[in-house]
Amino acid sequence: MRASPDHIENPDAYAAGTDRRIAANVLKTWLEVVPRAAEAKEFLETARLSDFLQKMRTGLETFGKLTPAQLSAVLRTIDERKAERARVGAPPAAGKHVGTLGERATLTLTVRTMRRYDGDFGVSYFFICETAEGATVMYGGTCLIAQTEGATVTLVATIHEHGQHKGHAQTVIKRPKLVEGAR
Repeated sequence: MRASPDHIENPDAYAAGTDRRIAANVLKTWLEVVPRAAEAKEFLETARLSDFLQKMRTGLETFGKLTPAQLSAVLRTIDERKAERARVGAPPAAGKHVGTLGERATLTLTVRTMRRYDGDFGVSYFFICETAEGATVMYGGTCLIAQTEGATVTLVATIHEHGQHKGHAQTVIKRPKLVEGAR
């Protein structure tokens, strides 16, 4: 606890307020002087963050600035996310659900995004695919339905769920089985 004048009723609250004012002044100067600092601050305030980036946000709130290495890491994340969005492309403007819930359907899909996750119980995959008509189909599970992004596969799967994401229709499939020669 800092020394404070005798007329302060709550020295702890006074010290906390002083720290907040100092951090606010440091933040103001940091935003004016450091290139892309405002972009990093906005990203940390609005984006979905990993634990690492959560700590960066806490540091920014506490100290009013990021170290050059921290800023570099945040800006690298921003640039990687922008590149990923550009690479994947925008989702189709309109979309329709595919198939009937609970029924098996034969689908021909183009893989837009593919992720592999190694976990305690083995390898899992997540795919975001698109039909020729532009409908979005998602699958998450242990079946490797394609080796690479951009691949076109034909499979039979159960239509598990019809949903929406940011105004776009999405169909979730389960239990896919590749049709002969699709891979």
